[in-house]
Amino acid sequence: MDDNTRQQNTLADKAYIVMRQKIMSGDYSPYTRLAEASIGKQIGMSRTPIREALARLANDGLIRKVNSGYYVSQPDFSDIAELYELRILLEKHGIFRGITKSAYDVDALRDIKAKWEAMRGEHIVPDPGFVVRDEDFHESLLRAAGNQVMGDVLQNVNLRIRSVRMYDFITEDRIDWTINTHLSILESVIAGNLDEAQDKIERHIIKSMQVVEMRASSALRQMMNVLSDDVHADTEED
Repeated sequence: MDDNTRQQNTLADKAYIVMRQKIMSGDYSPYTRLAEASIGKQIGMSRTPIREALARLANDGLIRKVNSGYYVSQPDFSDIAELYELRILLEKHGIFRGITKSAYDVDALRDIKAKWEAMRGEHIVPDPGFVVRDEDFHESLLRAAGNQVMGDVLQNVNLRIRSVRMYDFITEDRIDWTINTHLSILESVIAGNLDEAQDKIERHIIKSMQVVEMRASSALRQMMNVLSDDVHADTEED
């Protein structure tokens, strides 16, 4: 990789982080086209890293492409509750498999535990991208129960709700709570207290749903305020 390519990748990463923060803070109206030139001018970058960042944000589900332009996706709560319910069913059943079939891969459980214990020793800066680590925990735990197909189903569910779940990891307290809760769940599973583990994982997922709904709703209200301000400004100019 040459220096120019490396620099462009770094700029694209920066553009992605800045734009993601603005989107999740509700700084853009969902009806305003995210133009490369205007965004580049706003954050002081050329169009190339902005274009790459837009493609990544679209892949995350935070923006959508309409014809030739990108627009912020409005948080969709229509099926969130049902998808979270499916998460609970899948993950509790994974633990149930451990109860009925002693199917857990003990080495896999230890690897997961070591990874999350290491995180507890780090100072992890709040970042919506932490959602990927969280997804990995839940998918790995389910696969360790011995059913790879169920793990694949959970992965698909997580992809559908990732753009909303990102709101769960924008404060330090939620990162810390997630790490500690994951380790608590693992301790119950490894100790064979699987009824307790089922209860913990259900409460964990429900709490996460409550947090993301509250924060995503707040961002949506801010988006609507931005839209209202834009409309008011246009009216005054006329």
